[in-house]
Amino acid sequence: MSKILVESIGFEIRAAIIGAGRLEYLEIERTHHRSLSGNIYKGLVVRVLPGLNAAFVNIGEEREAFLPLTDVRETSLFEEEISEERVEKKSSSHRRLKVKVGDQLLVQVVKDAIGTKGPKVTANNISLVGFLAVLLPNQSRRGISRRITNPEKRERFWKVASEIVPDNLGFIIRTSTQNYQEKVLKAEMRKLLAAWEEVMVNFRRKPAPSLLRAEMALPLRILRDNLTTEVDEILVDSPFIFRSLKRRLMVAGLESKRLHLYRENIPLFTKFGVEEEIEKILSRKVNLENGGYITIEETEALCAIDVNSGRTTGEDYQSMVLRTNLAAAEEIAWQLRLRNLGGLIVIDFIDMEKAEDRRRVYQAFEKALEPDKARVKLLRFSKFGLVEMTRQRTRESIRDYLADDCPTCSGRGVVLSVETAAAQLRRSLQWQISSSRGLLRIPSQKKFNIRVSSQLEEYLKKNFRLLFPERIYQTRINLIVDHTFLPYQFRIMGE
Repeated sequence: MSKILVESIGFEIRAAIIGAGRLEYLEIERTHHRSLSGNIYKGLVVRVLPGLNAAFVNIGEEREAFLPLTDVRETSLFEEEISEERVEKKSSSHRRLKVKVGDQLLVQVVKDAIGTKGPKVTANNISLVGFLAVLLPNQSRRGISRRITNPEKRERFWKVASEIVPDNLGFIIRTSTQNYQEKVLKAEMRKLLAAWEEVMVNFRRKPAPSLLRAEMALPLRILRDNLTTEVDEILVDSPFIFRSLKRRLMVAGLESKRLHLYRENIPLFTKFGVEEEIEKILSRKVNLENGGYITIEETEALCAIDVNSGRTTGEDYQSMVLRTNLAAAEEIAWQLRLRNLGGLIVIDFIDMEKAEDRRRVYQAFEKALEPDKARVKLLRFSKFGLVEMTRQRTRESIRDYLADDCPTCSGRGVVLSVETAAAQLRRSLQWQISSSRGLLRIPSQKKFNIRVSSQLEEYLKKNFRLLFPERIYQTRINLIVDHTFLPYQFRIMGE
């Protein structure tokens, strides 16, 4: 069983899912940094790039949106394991868009702006997601969740949806539908159709660019996407959000008895250990129970994950390697979901001599990835012993959302040593002295005041004759400690 936690401090809302005693999912939304994913816009084509087979669309946001002209189904915002039903009309989700500068298009954001890239939008795969169903307005694809296994229920739900939704529209019946009667599904289908009609009316009336339909706010969205029978409790610490969620659930015909207002003095996330887990998310190193550990390096192009044993004694080496890799496979799958890591991911497991061991680790990793709702593509071990995969990315990683690059190391995770700083100081002084002698003819008694950190001053004093053996430096250097400097910082100032 699991719990959904929603904590609010006004300008920031955090939502978490706790399952099996550990944090399974975390999402954060701030008033000034809201996700655009799911929003529907009337956009204006401003550039067409045939070489990229793409266009850029002004949707009225800070950055222009990227629109692939071959808009395949993989760009859809919503995907669920479904049993496809036969449709007579060919789906339009694979057609190539023909656009020119100045065209006005109906688009939906499927990926938020990440790094230097603007948001990504779709024009063919627009979807309106509800608690029980998904409406696919410009597709004829129709399906029902594979997890609804009862044949009678499948037939009843299919009949209800097919009678309400026009033939030129598609739909998906979600897993959560199996817990409700047909009348609840019928009511939601009608609301989704009404919402689509409103979008089309606004598209005809409003100028481009315009926002036509905003996605649900985080508290309601996390319930819509995760409210299954496995959730035994929903705790909210804001009375306003609690009342809003309860009202929306009741209007939708969904039960709200699991929803509770959290009233304790201890902050909600502290009570359930979420704050502690958030601190761990920002760490590069993740320890494994058997003594091993993994390191996670996020870059703009890819994410590299390295598995380390942490020890080489105590048991047979190959057995230890297998145990560590199996533990790492479980942990990595969990970290991918928790940190929302996406794009290209390369994993370097500890080398295994036996093909059977590699097979076991791959299968364990594949199974551990099954609960992931993001679209995942996994390759087998390469000849270099690496596992490559891609994971759908629709928003920033948690680290990018919560933290900035370190101003000291510029995000590299390292700073210069005092020894390296001393060598740089020597080169700078050498250049300045040679310049002053050759061009300005400064008298030899000229001194240099050098502001340094306390760590650098200590190193320079201990190693002065090693760094400056020439007589010209002996009486011309005056070190001044500046306690505001970082260990490697210095500044040369001539008198």
